[in-house]
Amino acid sequence: METLKLIFIIIPSLLELIRLVEGLVSGAKKGEQKKAAVVEIIKVVITGAQRAGLLSKINVDGLVQAVDVLIDTIVKILNATGVFEHGGESRAEG
Repeated sequence: METLKLIFIIIPSLLELIRLVEGLVSGAKKGEQKKAAVVEIIKVVITGAQRAGLLSKINVDGLVQAVDVLIDTIVKILNATGVFEHGGESRAEG
């Protein structure tokens, strides 16, 4: 249950992290690289918090699996709504 609560808490931060990585990693066909970067950042943060004793009841592997699916879902929504641009134009424009 603690992992589920944390997932809902981190969704806004995950959205901002996805946008940050999207802005940092340019170029077409880099979706997997961007996703891997987001997942790695989440792993580092969660593992660090766990080592500091802040998240002792959290299943890190379960959380990372959930984040992996959330990333796909968030990116799909951002692509469909034209928030992310592809090939110089957003899908909302073209």
